[in-house]
Amino acid sequence: MAAPALDDLAEQYRGEGVDFIFLYTSEAHPGDAWPHHNDIEENLSRARQFVSINNLQRRMMVDSLDGELHQAYGTLPNMSGS
Repeated sequence: MAAPALDDLAEQYRGEGVDFIFLYTSEAHPGDAWPHHNDIEENLSRARQFVSINNLQRRMMVDSLDGELHQAYGTLPNMSGS
């Protein structure tokens, strides 16, 4: 997963006008452990769990249930960018 590597880059460029975020969208591959989100509160809860489990250091933004931001920036699963 790219999250830890991008955290390192975010720290490296923190004071140079570059900001890295993590956009949490709906599950790319819903399953038993992380099923499809039913409402925004569930989406927010899963995003908080993700931050905690992965010790994410970047700012997390949470997409709407209809994936408005994901669609605006491309719809590939597990995209990494800055």
